[in-house]
Amino acid sequence: MQLVAIIVSLTLMVVGFALFGRALLQIFNFIRLGQPVPENLRTNNPYHRTVTLVREFVAHTRMNRWGVIGVAHWFVAVGFYTLLQTLVNATGQLFQPDWVLPVVGDWAPYNIFVEFIGTMTVAGILALIVIRQLSRPNKPGRKSRFAGSNTGQAYFVETVILVVGTCIMVLHALEGALHHVDHYEASLFVSYPLVAWFRGMSQSTLENLVYFFAGLKIATSFIWMITV
Repeated sequence: MQLVAIIVSLTLMVVGFALFGRALLQIFNFIRLGQPVPENLRTNNPYHRTVTLVREFVAHTRMNRWGVIGVAHWFVAVGFYTLLQTLVNATGQLFQPDWVLPVVGDWAPYNIFVEFIGTMTVAGILALIVIRQLSRPNKPGRKSRFAGSNTGQAYFVETVILVVGTCIMVLHALEGALHHVDHYEASLFVSYPLVAWFRGMSQSTLENLVYFFAGLKIATSFIWMITV
């Protein structure tokens, strides 16, 4: 299991980074084709522009007008950007199943953050999936904000986020089991029931589960990078 996970994951990583780099170069070359920006049209007030950019992203001011949709989308977006380090953690786990990030890996506040954002990312994408299914544009007599959208692309995005979020939580629980956590603690305030369930398994079974879910997380992430 470990060898297969390493080979598949590293292959997808090489291809993913290569295609991502090529895409960035293509975007850069395309932007260079444009005319110079007129003076002070888009470059004035850099401080206020930066503050506005950060505020609009962090607060999701326009999206949050959608209520539940806005909140769910906010957690998915925050999880997407703030849990990138779990990809590094999964890569280390391919080679050493009980590996954690240096410095912060055993730090309770960091683990609480991963538990909370990971859980809310999964809950957020599940909420968005349900809402989209209830508002499908092919239902007669129903006006849908998804009319004209590409259903296949939507299913792909939803699947990627759900799989990655689930892998984050399962791997976190497996970390607890491998480190012999035998009581509830804040660092595992959501996933501790899984830790308790995993605790009855053998060491080799736990390690193979780590290889599987770490490989699945990496493969899914880089399939996303290759596709998008």
